[in-house]
Amino acid sequence: MVLPVIRVGAVVLTGYIGAAIAASWPLPRHLSTHLTGPPGSDAGVYLWNTWVFRHELVDHGTSPFLTDAILSLDGPTPLALHNYTVLANVASMALQPMLGLLTTFNVVYLANVVLAATGMFVLARRVTRS
Repeated sequence: MVLPVIRVGAVVLTGYIGAAIAASWPLPRHLSTHLTGPPGSDAGVYLWNTWVFRHELVDHGTSPFLTDAILSLDGPTPLALHNYTVLANVASMALQPMLGLLTTFNVVYLANVVLAATGMFVLARRVTRS
């Protein structure tokens, strides 16, 4: 019983990885040089979020929900209500020194697509029991 479930899971995960690569093409060929959208759009904001989250925690040893990187003349700017994707930012922290900021951002983006699709598959199986 366990082996077929693992096999189905592996096939599903592989399929979603392939679908994420196909849906985002040609991004996988340009992980270190391109974003999912223009830098002046949400893509640039989320890239900055990834950078500043690690910058505050690692470089300054302070809360990632406050920063002097913007509006620095007025003291730390609170980011508690900012559009952070905290889990993605935490996941990217270890990868940034190895892969660089842009590649890390794109890898985490693709991983989020795969995980969201896999989560929907698991939910659908649970609800339909098939």
